[in-house]
Amino acid sequence: LADLGEVYANAGPDLFDGLTNAVTTARTLNEQRGNLDQALVAAVGFGNTGGDIFERGGPYLVRGAQDLLPVSEMLDRNSPALACSVRNYAEAAPKFAAQTRNGYSLELHDFLIGVGNPYVYPDNLPRVNAKGGPEGRPGCWQPVTKDLWPAPYLVMDTGASIAPYNHLEPGQPLVSEYVWGRQIGENTINP
Repeated sequence: LADLGEVYANAGPDLFDGLTNAVTTARTLNEQRGNLDQALVAAVGFGNTGGDIFERGGPYLVRGAQDLLPVSEMLDRNSPALACSVRNYAEAAPKFAAQTRNGYSLELHDFLIGVGNPYVYPDNLPRVNAKGGPEGRPGCWQPVTKDLWPAPYLVMDTGASIAPYNHLEPGQPLVSEYVWGRQIGENTINP
């Protein structure tokens, strides 16, 4: 009991300082009660606005999160390859810069061709099915040199196929469509 009394005696000044500070805080809150009331009302209004936004936009947020699941799973699965990409870019950047005249641009000799058909929803949605690394195994590409044989390849299924586009037609949209709008049928991947 004597030890407990000694603890209280030692802590007494700090306890009284805390009570004095509490009185000062109470006086300040009393003096600023109008501002405090306005701040609390504004916080309630902000909460109501935020609640309304999330109530109306909730289904879209859920749908967006569901749409991001396959991409985030793929990024998680292939995350070790991101370090390889950064490392390889650091090695290749000086080689790209050496092919330019000013270090910022690349000189190309190219030609113009007609544009491809516009994307059609949902026929042209991409697939996110790429798996593995070089030759279908996880890991980094080895540096590509003239001695690399056989040439590396990447196993993937991303929907890249020319199957629906195996017919010859002018590029879409036609020039006339910019003036008069679409006159002939609907955009489709079927011939």
